[in-house]
Amino acid sequence: KNYSICSNFINCFSKFQSLIGTIKTRTDWNTKKFMIVGIFGSKGQGKTTYVIKKTLHYDIVLALCGSNELLKRNFKLFDKKHIFKRTLFHEFSDVYEIITQYHKLFRKHKTMIFFDDADFILSSRFDKELNSIFVFSRNYNFDIYYTCKRIKNLSSYVKFNTDTYVFFKYNAAFRDDLNFLSRDLQEKILNLQKFQYIEIQVWHFCFNPL
Repeated sequence: KNYSICSNFINCFSKFQSLIGTIKTRTDWNTKKFMIVGIFGSKGQGKTTYVIKKTLHYDIVLALCGSNELLKRNFKLFDKKHIFKRTLFHEFSDVYEIITQYHKLFRKHKTMIFFDDADFILSSRFDKELNSIFVFSRNYNFDIYYTCKRIKNLSSYVKFNTDTYVFFKYNAAFRDDLNFLSRDLQEKILNLQKFQYIEIQVWHFCFNPL
């Protein structure tokens, strides 16, 4: 089978704590293959919790989010003076500036960029900038994680460059979004329980980004 179902991947929200201590230079980081991971599903199914668990493996995390309380509790708000190990942004323009100006920093430290509700960003005036980040992320030396309620709303640039698709329970009203998957896999995604997800590596199926 080309998929696996995982559940109860984090015991409790409150157990998550920001990493502490001095960030150490990663001597092996330059040889790593950088990933782009898309997390899809309806609201309240566990997408952000999945990402927060992944942040524990990174030295630096830059997160763009509007009003997600879980992120607010575990990140420091960007103040235009510091790059924290866990920095929360409310404006895409600020994230874009940091990525383009300080990308050399990411060569030394294991870095994640997280976009919450990427489909909303793509519907704004920053769609070209976001596309460029996805296309050139390998050159910038960081991993990208993004959440999205509807895969149909993503640009072809984002979909084509995504390496791993993680599906939580999907809204059955938008089942047509999943037509690039087998019927059996669609059924499994639509019937997942809260906090269950199916992870698919992109090379496991033929995907037409157009």
